Amino acid sequence: MPQIVQLGCYAPTRHRQELLSLSIACGGDPNLQPDGSWPLGMAIVGIHLHREDPDKKDSIFPSWGTVATLIGAGADIHAIRSELGPSMPLGFYMHASWLASHFEVLEDWFAVLRMCGLCPIKVYHESERRLGNFFDFMVRLVLVSTRGMWYILLKI
Repeated sequence: MPQIVQLGCYAPTRHRQELLSLSIACGGDPNLQPDGSWPLGMAIVGIHLHREDPDKKDSIFPSWGTVATLIGAGADIHAIRSELGPSMPLGFYMHASWLASHFEVLEDWFAVLRMCGLCPIKVYHESERRLGNFFDFMVRLVLVSTRGMWYILLKI
């Protein structure tokens, strides 16, 4: 049943919110799809793509209402991801606020956060703090792994 969240995110505009709400009510995860894709990140990129081709009527692209629904359902707005989906690696780590900034929809992202009762600046700073903590952890992990490797090599 969680697969329906994808259908809700990318359904035609006139049915999108109903399908997304139904899929979440049926247990759909607003943070992750079975195929590994990231609904919030995919929605932000989809909104950017819609701006690139705004003439499409009844667009298949997500709307900011879709993003608000995902946030309202508990989507992790601070999630640190390195890919939008299994076939879409980015090659670096980011969070939703960074993604909105990169795709030049940050002002709209901030408006949706405000609409959801969140302070955009606090959200952005908390996401940056978590990203920094993630990188600190990764550096420590590499250092510990490297030291362990050298220790093993020296013992051989």
